[in-house]
Amino acid sequence: NTVECLAWPIVHDCRLQHSLTWLPELRSLPADLAREPWRLLEAHESTGGPASSPSSGEARSKLDVRPYRDSPLWFCAANRTNWNYEYWWLAGGAWVSPVRPAKPSEAGKDLPGVAYPRPLVRPLNLEVSLSRLPVRGHIWGDTPAAERPHIRV
Repeated sequence: NTVECLAWPIVHDCRLQHSLTWLPELRSLPADLAREPWRLLEAHESTGGPASSPSSGEARSKLDVRPYRDSPLWFCAANRTNWNYEYWWLAGGAWVSPVRPAKPSEAGKDLPGVAYPRPLVRPLNLEVSLSRLPVRGHIWGDTPAAERPHIRV
């Protein structure tokens, strides 16, 4: 998949109506976690839950996700020349989650507390500035700010 799968719903499904219609198992979560369910693993693994934690030297790293010619990260209008037109509100960064991807032996295992599968690739948390979003009435910000440093007010 591409970064566009994360960016598109921020604006076009800002109240999660479409996402939760197709992923009803996420309805019981706070909106921030329904939008980024892999964050359940971040908290679970950092508290020594049953899943093994990321290696002790592993820290969150920030990536530049602005598109460039033939970028593998973007597939639609934002690629190449339309970044400023389509995604001007994105900061251009993403934080790599410390959550380790699922091993083949873990295929089909769910995230803690919800029937949703563990990611097969390391998740990204797009950097978003809520004050720059081109929509109003979004439902971000229902988890503590310390748990979502990639979301700015």
